[in-house]
Amino acid sequence: MGSVSFFSVKSILINDAEQNLLGVVDKNASEIERSINDIITVTNQISNIVVSNMDFNKVRGDETEMKSFKSSIETVLVGAIGSLSAQSGWIIFDDAVIKNPGIVSFARADDGVYKKDEEYNVRESGYGEDAWFKGAIDNGSNWTAPYYWEPWDAMVISYSQSVKKEGQIIGVAGTEYFFDILKDRLSQIKIYDTGYVTLMDKDFNFLYHPDEKATNLRALADGELSYLADEIQKGDTTGLLNYNYQGKQKIMSYYKLSNGWYLTANPVLTEIYADLNQLTLIFFVIGIVAIAGAALIAVFIGKKLARSIEQFRAAFEIGSSGDLTARIHIQSKDEFGIMGEHYNDFIEKTHQVVSEIGNVILRAEESNDRIYKGMDNVIHGEDSIYKNEIKRPITLGIDQLQRRLSEVLDNVKSQAAGTEESLAGLEEILASTKDSFYKTEAALEHSEKTSQIATSSYSSVEAMNSNMSMIDANVVNANNQILELSKLSKDIGGILITINSISEQTNLLALNAAIEAARAGEAGKGFAVVADEIRKLAEQTSSETDKIKAIIESIQQEVEVVQKANEKVSVSVQEGISISDQVKSSINEILEKAKANLEHIKAVSLTSKEQIEASEEITKAVSDIAHNSVEIEHLINDSYKSFEGIAKSLNENTADIDALTADMEKLAEEIKFFKVE
Repeated sequence: MGSVSFFSVKSILINDAEQNLLGVVDKNASEIERSINDIITVTNQISNIVVSNMDFNKVRGDETEMKSFKSSIETVLVGAIGSLSAQSGWIIFDDAVIKNPGIVSFARADDGVYKKDEEYNVRESGYGEDAWFKGAIDNGSNWTAPYYWEPWDAMVISYSQSVKKEGQIIGVAGTEYFFDILKDRLSQIKIYDTGYVTLMDKDFNFLYHPDEKATNLRALADGELSYLADEIQKGDTTGLLNYNYQGKQKIMSYYKLSNGWYLTANPVLTEIYADLNQLTLIFFVIGIVAIAGAALIAVFIGKKLARSIEQFRAAFEIGSSGDLTARIHIQSKDEFGIMGEHYNDFIEKTHQVVSEIGNVILRAEESNDRIYKGMDNVIHGEDSIYKNEIKRPITLGIDQLQRRLSEVLDNVKSQAAGTEESLAGLEEILASTKDSFYKTEAALEHSEKTSQIATSSYSSVEAMNSNMSMIDANVVNANNQILELSKLSKDIGGILITINSISEQTNLLALNAAIEAARAGEAGKGFAVVADEIRKLAEQTSSETDKIKAIIESIQQEVEVVQKANEKVSVSVQEGISISDQVKSSINEILEKAKANLEHIKAVSLTSKEQIEASEEITKAVSDIAHNSVEIEHLINDSYKSFEGIAKSLNENTADIDALTADMEKLAEEIKFFKVE
């Protein structure tokens, strides 16, 4: 039985050691990847700033325009570099493409302030053949090997990429990274007793190796390890390789970085089994006593862990069903107690966010309902609950506007006919003076009515325009509430990070428990079962987190749809206000023309009293009346067209609000998944 346990533990330790080795490489590779991504992001931002702001045809042959362009982007460039705390950032324009272009380059000084570097022309200065420039021009991008930069008194790595405008390469953008920072980080990583990590470029040249004499993987041991480079190139992103170096059997864990570099961890194989040798000694010295003690400890710890696991299982099961009222009650101060506190904090924050989302939805629905009722009142006033407050003035105003515009049109036509008769009767002006006077008085009365109608119509349209403005204000308020909802839903993303962290801690706890169980031998089997339950708990936690994440993403998508619909409603309301303003302008013109017409008719009336001597003035006044009548008729027709436009716009707004209401109802159904009371 002891032999079986020994070999079982050996297998477990080897597997765990290999996984730990891969984990060490993955963790450090992730940190390097973040630095790489930050460097590339800064460079991309610099390139985008240049391309989006440059007028290539204007600056390529004009030094003054080029100088002005460089000055205009300096502030934005410093902001982009500082956003990720980069050491430097620059754009080197190609003087083979742009006349005397120079550079825009900033580097962070010791006081943290970015200072501008002196300008130069890259090809004239001889830098055009350097790898950081030529490599980016030829290949699109380039990573340099570490090199000493005297102005900073440091080893640095440069990343650069070509910048294109209108299909032509206009220069190279890039940034630097202190290699000493990366080197110090790698030198502090210890793999067992004598193991170490290395960093190689795409050609397997060592960027970092604890043995400074090592230059290239293929050259180690007189080329005997060249096959390792071939295996890495053919292998997956990460993997394990066994090899012999300097008389020691070693194992290499490698990781392929996104920029073509390779990170490896290289421990001695026998050091991995050091724990196994200690375990063998324990087997022979302690024997049955150790087994009995381990059994008692395993039973005690197993029961304690089982109770905690059961509480977590029940809480997660309730939480996965959407019930946010459940809490975990663990009084211990160990990892489970800490996990319980984190879980309760997570549920409490989720409870608050979901409750707030529900409240925001209710407020948004109320705002949309007010908008809909207002729009419904403008078009279908008879069904609006506000018909005594809003419907009557708008409906009566629209009807009165139509009726009075019709009267104005009839009056204008009648007036035009009367004017023609007046013109025809001028040949008998002496005989028909009295008759013309009476007709002039009638025209005067009609003109006064026309002026009154236009004034009333103008007031009605102003009232309608005010209602449209109220609708627009409600739309803006609803949009603000939707933006608040979007922000709250995004906050949940941060909370999910906490639960993922808990899951990772649980995995680590399960791994440690498995090792301890293996050391306990036969008596630790029960402890191993508990460790497996912990691992399953971690998997269940990850699964439930994914479900919650999917629900939140669905909510965010629905919020985005609602926001777009609300923006469309706002645009339609603004169009309605614009059309209403056009109607006001047209009616105002009618009013002015009516006043002018009234003055002309008064002049005709006065002239009629002066008998024959004023016949020429009568002819002129009547001619003016005829001309104004035609213009008034055109204005009335234009007013009808504007009124039709308002009706069309209001109908479109109602359709948009219907769609918005449907989206809000769908979003409300999503939120009902959670139980908060």
